[in-house]
Amino acid sequence: MQAYAAAAMSRSGACIVAVIGGKLSEGINFNDDLARAVVLVGLPYPNVASVALREKINFLNRNFSSPPVTTLGSQEMGVNASRSEESARLTPGQLLCETVCMRSVNQAIGRSVRHAKDYAAIFLLDRRFSRKQVLNGLPSWAQPALVQPPPANLAALLNQLKEFFLRNKSDASC
Repeated sequence: MQAYAAAAMSRSGACIVAVIGGKLSEGINFNDDLARAVVLVGLPYPNVASVALREKINFLNRNFSSPPVTTLGSQEMGVNASRSEESARLTPGQLLCETVCMRSVNQAIGRSVRHAKDYAAIFLLDRRFSRKQVLNGLPSWAQPALVQPPPANLAALLNQLKEFFLRNKSDASC
């Protein structure tokens, strides 16, 4: 990690590739200039073939007729706990899987944004991130910064990214 930190602080920068839930998932934060961009490819839904998870899903579906009003752990994670029509259609077991997934997404996002003046461009590369249920599961502090709809082309993306970094670099130095 020291070599990465040194490279990240250099003029050429650095890139680190990690898997959500992998070795870098616990205890390592990439605050300030150590991670100015995070790219999330896909949604890390739990393995529904897991026997333990299947048992939890079956238990929830058998014992609860409708999903709870808020997402599990939503208050602790700063997640928008408003219930959408889409979440009302989820079974309790599906809601568990959605919550486990979004907890992992939020932990990954939170590794790079550690304090009020910290910032990072977060790229959510999966069409499912546009679903209302998934968007509602993102941290409430990040919601106002979501770019909807996504940029139409690479030039528009690069322009928005340049503006984002110029704006945040000046805000962070205040």
